[in-house]
Formats: sequence, C-alpha cells, structure tokens
Amino acid sequence: VGFVFPQLALGTMQIKVASAADLLAADKGKKGEANSSDPFAIVATHQIHDGAETEQKFVTQKIMKTLEPEWNETFFFDIWDLDAVLYLDIYDSDTDADDYLGQGKLSLRDFCVDTGGMVNHSVKLTPCFPGRGLPKRATDVMDVTGTVNLELTFAEDRSRLELKSGLDAQLEELIAARGFSEQQANLFRNASDE
Repeated sequence: VGFVFPQLALGTMQIKVASAADLLAADKGKKGEANSSDPFAIVATHQIHDGAETEQKFVTQKIMKTLEPEWNETFFFDIWDLDAVLYLDIYDSDTDADDYLGQGKLSLRDFCVDTGGMVNHSVKLTPCFPGRGLPKRATDVMDVTGTVNLELTFAEDRSRLELKSGLDAQLEELIAARGFSEQQANLFRNASDE
C-alpha cells in the first residue's frame, strides 16, 4: 500500500526515584561502624514500540553508606504501550563487582492517565521475577528487603492526538482512492489505532 503508520507516543512518564528504605546491608562495617550499602538504582521501562521490544534505561547516583538512600532523581520516559513495565534494579556499588540488592516491578498502565498531578507509589523489592531472572551482576542474594519510593506524573502527548487526526484523514483518502473493500479498510483503520 505504501502507507506506514509510525507508533506515536501516548505521552511522557516523569518518574522521580525519591528514596528507598530498609535495604539489605551488603558491606561489613569497619570496627565500631554499622553494616551498610552504597546503593544505586537502574531504572528501566520495557514496552513495545513499532512492533519491537524497547527498553529505556537510566541510572541514579550512588549514595554512600546507607540503607535509606535519598536519590531524588527524576527521569523522563516516552510511553508508547499501555502495557509498559517499569523495572528497578538496586545494587550496592563496589570497586570490584557491585552487589545485588533486589529488584522491583511496576505496571505503568494505571499511571498512564493525565491527572495533571503526581502520584506517590512504593515498590517492594524481591529477589527476581519469573521470566526475567536475576540480573547479570546478581549474587546468591535471596533475603532481599526494602522498598523504593517513587513519584509518577504522566503527561499525555497532545501533539500526538493532532498528528493522529491528520493521519486518519490521510488514511481515509487513501482508502477511497484505492477502492479497498470495507473489510480491508477496517484492517487499515485498526492497524492505525495500535
């Protein structure tokens, strides 16, 4: 047909990785010091974009000697797919190899609503998720503890709606010009909505 529909972003998800609480202590304290960690987070979305699995990934700074880090870092993710999933991988930074502290998972579907405001959400850390397995740098840590506190704000892409309207008009012109059957036309209309 010669008409390609780009998958347009539904909007932008602003995710502030605010803090974590009750993380596992991966580092032994020196004499007289408590055990602690030097935590950082890898924050990634997994979703479908233009028919392929896509990952957007960011890393927070490391916070030294704490089990209650306050990162207060904000990242922006394009959202193309309502089934987008956010993964949080938490590590203890070390000079030789980082220690795995756990991972969190959050479906973004319920947060992809333009409310004009921010939503607070806590994600409990677990050892791993079925189908995802342990990250490459993970050790045999199974006694994962802690939560990560997030602030999520979704902003719908208004220009996407305007562009979509224009593409729909072009599609209808193409359907009329080529004389497609109603069944074929509906296939194209459905494909453009995905």
